[in-house]
Amino acid sequence: SMESAVRQAFERDEFFLVYQPQLSADTKILVGFEALIRWEYEGKMIPPDVFLPIVEDIGLMYELSLWVLRQACKQNSNWQEAGLKPVSVAVNLPASFILRPQSNERILEILTFTGLAPEHLEIELTEHTFLDSREGAVSVLNHLVDLGITISLDDFGTGYSCLAYLQYIPVAKLKIDGVFIRELGLNEASDAIVQSIITLGKGLGMKLVAECVETEQQLSILKNMDCDVIQGYLFSKPLSTDEATLFLRKSAGLQRSDLVIIK
Repeated sequence: SMESAVRQAFERDEFFLVYQPQLSADTKILVGFEALIRWEYEGKMIPPDVFLPIVEDIGLMYELSLWVLRQACKQNSNWQEAGLKPVSVAVNLPASFILRPQSNERILEILTFTGLAPEHLEIELTEHTFLDSREGAVSVLNHLVDLGITISLDDFGTGYSCLAYLQYIPVAKLKIDGVFIRELGLNEASDAIVQSIITLGKGLGMKLVAECVETEQQLSILKNMDCDVIQGYLFSKPLSTDEATLFLRKSAGLQRSDLVIIK
């Protein structure tokens, strides 16, 4: 029943994106958004960790990933065309997408079609991407980096050990998983782990992003640890397109009524 509902959702264009702001830890200035996919079914929001495995099982993950990329890139391009300050948009892509032949060409086609400059796109991957085919993934990622796209490693520290891979993969950002951030100031082990991840990333010339920041105490600790970027409910929940446009407009101090919104 759920497989059938997911197929219909894809055919009827029922999926949509929300955007969670990412801010500088030091200045609290908006630096980008993370695009997150959502689906409402029978009046209820279905969590992505419920419906995305089904999408994968029925063979639609590649097409859905392309759709997410197009929507996120087009929206970011529209914001810039409306005169709002350029920011990055981060999109999560599964290993099955990155390792598929011609994936980098398809990404370039989307950037060309939407008119978004590569430097304003960030691709988030998990450690699983590098387990089965490190050489294949690195080849694709190096090509994307050459175009100007930023690569970040999501949920760092909670999956498979990726320390050896960090020597080879062209990652510019490490995202510290929220499971550690929630315990900051409450658990010495979490404090030590977060500080170690930040120190490791800084040593490799990477920027550090903390997700699930919910309290001023967590923010203060992260700033003292020299974390670069933060996102979480302390500043904003994931926003609809209209809400994200307003957030971006306010962050730039602009008051425009002729904003271009993708529907």
